Amino acid sequence: PNWLLATAHCSGLFDEHRVRNVTCVFYPQDAASGRLAVYPSIRSSRGANSEGAMVVPVEAGLVCAMDADSCFHHSEQARPADSSEPVPAPHFQNRCSVEIFEEGLNPTWIVRDSITGKEIARHVESDVRISVSCKFHVFGSQMEADIYDGLLDQPSL
Repeated sequence: PNWLLATAHCSGLFDEHRVRNVTCVFYPQDAASGRLAVYPSIRSSRGANSEGAMVVPVEAGLVCAMDADSCFHHSEQARPADSSEPVPAPHFQNRCSVEIFEEGLNPTWIVRDSITGKEIARHVESDVRISVSCKFHVFGSQMEADIYDGLLDQPSL
């Protein structure tokens, strides 16, 4: 699993067997909050919170590509544009569904408990940070990819 690959990488004990990854985050629409903070490499001699950190704004069409296994990163909590107060996290007991009502220029997203139908949360779309995130393995050669896919024997540790 990817979390184990990231943990092995952070340990520094498996560098010659590392499976490199790139994580891409795409924002299809602007949002007033929910920015992504990315810090320098965790294995940097300067430390993870040293200079070089960047904050990626949530702007329509923007794509951020990073080695998320080597950089600490987090998202700011998304909240209404006119508020700086934290938004309380909803409590999800069961499976949920999302309904979108397109009333005027700013649709409303309603989260409902799938079993009871009870409304759990309601947000206008302009307050919702939407992102698409995907992770890709990056190989230096076809042989590395074949070893990863199990088509060739892996070197012994």
